[in-house]
Amino acid sequence: MTAIDRMALRRVTDRAVTFLVSRQAETGIWQDFDLEPGSSDAWVTAYVGQALQSVGGSEADQARGRAADWLQQAHRPSGGWGYNALTPVDADTTAHALLFLLGQQSAVPAAAVGRLRHFANPDGSFRTFDRHDSEHSWGHGHPEVTATAARTLYLFGEAADVALVDAATAYLRATQQSNGLWQAFWWTTPLYSAVEAIQLLDTCGGGYDREDLRRALAAPAAGAFEEALQVRLLVSQGFRQRADIVMGRLLASQQLDGSWRSIPILRVTAPDSSLDVPAGPIAADSERLFTTATVVLALAAYSRGDM
Repeated sequence: MTAIDRMALRRVTDRAVTFLVSRQAETGIWQDFDLEPGSSDAWVTAYVGQALQSVGGSEADQARGRAADWLQQAHRPSGGWGYNALTPVDADTTAHALLFLLGQQSAVPAAAVGRLRHFANPDGSFRTFDRHDSEHSWGHGHPEVTATAARTLYLFGEAADVALVDAATAYLRATQQSNGLWQAFWWTTPLYSAVEAIQLLDTCGGGYDREDLRRALAAPAAGAFEEALQVRLLVSQGFRQRADIVMGRLLASQQLDGSWRSIPILRVTAPDSSLDVPAGPIAADSERLFTTATVVLALAAYSRGDM
């Protein structure tokens, strides 16, 4: 690392960790996004927990432990987790919760992995919600959810899931767009889908068009959330000099409390939208937890030199 001073990187990371830990509720949850069913708890808790795992450190040990305890207790009797207690179990929340618990070496509810398999579609994709009416797009395959769900099953390493993971990687290779990215169903930026897809494909040895992806990464990113995703992709493709530039902007934009400013990033996609042209209202992470956690994941990737 030459362009970014290691001590400066560590100070920024420590401030971000302190911010995230300070925003955890006594119950062990983190809550963010103010949508119609309320704030998310299980999904945001699992995501923030993974960010804290990526950087380690004793300050966050107890916070991660409290989060893991809460997720174990919040597991639905039917298997899996949902955005919050008012919403159905979904594949994305379930996958992130399993990834976090696996990283904690915590006990995983027996029904959770089986519930995640239930979201697989015949074409290799994974749907976010368990809907089978063809007109409702929330039950169609979503690239970002497919990648996270398949990576989760791959890491759990059960022989029964090999075919599901292979089908998911084939789906993602087939749906990489001509611009090198993957359409995001729930996000304003395709960089989120790209990060999830590349993590799976690089882990499983699946091929993808690197040249088109690299050309896409030359475009400027908007806001800390997208810049953090861009850093992870740049590092994964070996574009260290460009990653230095974007990381420099991220370090300079950290707020005094250790967070990063949030802008609208999450799309509440209309049920009649298509994957090609998703549409719907867009929400910011009002507590700045999701954006900050995403930057922490980028700081960790930049420091390690991989995703």
